[in-house]
Amino acid sequence: MEPRQVKTAADARALVEQFLMRAHGEDLLFSHALIRDGAYGSMLHVRRRQLHQNAALWVQARDVALAAEHFERADDPRAGAAYLQASEEQSGQYHYAEALA
Repeated sequence: MEPRQVKTAADARALVEQFLMRAHGEDLLFSHALIRDGAYGSMLHVRRRQLHQNAALWVQARDVALAAEHFERADDPRAGAAYLQASEEQSGQYHYAEALA
């Protein structure tokens, strides 16, 4: 079993102090897309897929289109069904351009 790393407030504070992240309410956001992309690019593909699956499951009830994108990035077979559901929801609201996308 792998030891679990616990991030503390001090860890987050250091990221904010070095302008790598910024506080947004209770959340932290990357301060720049290049920092986000660098962090993302440094992850192993297996870890990225796992994080995208987790994100898809977390947002699925609120935003099926976003969930579909995360499923796709995770190479998850649920992406197709999620895209279909998102398209049907958008066309049902007469948002045809979004449904086609």
